[in-house]
Amino acid sequence: MSNAAAQSIGRIILVAVVLIALLAMVTTARYASTRRRRTPAAQTATRPLKGDVRRSEGGKLQYFDGRQWTDTPPPAQDGPF
Repeated sequence: MSNAAAQSIGRIILVAVVLIALLAMVTTARYASTRRRRTPAAQTATRPLKGDVRRSEGGKLQYFDGRQWTDTPPPAQDGPF
């Protein structure tokens, strides 16, 4: 193999490695930037708001009435016009 052919192959390999590294960095940056936004709202909220719903350890739904968590759902708010 001639010296020119070896240099050409070396450049091709170097360019391929650089492109793969750039692709890996872009993919990692995109994943990291969207990962922070995927946290559920229930984990980020510090205090529950009236109307919030959660599932207890036993699997039952619990409702926050503005003061405490209860097992009874809030009354319906929809009515006739």
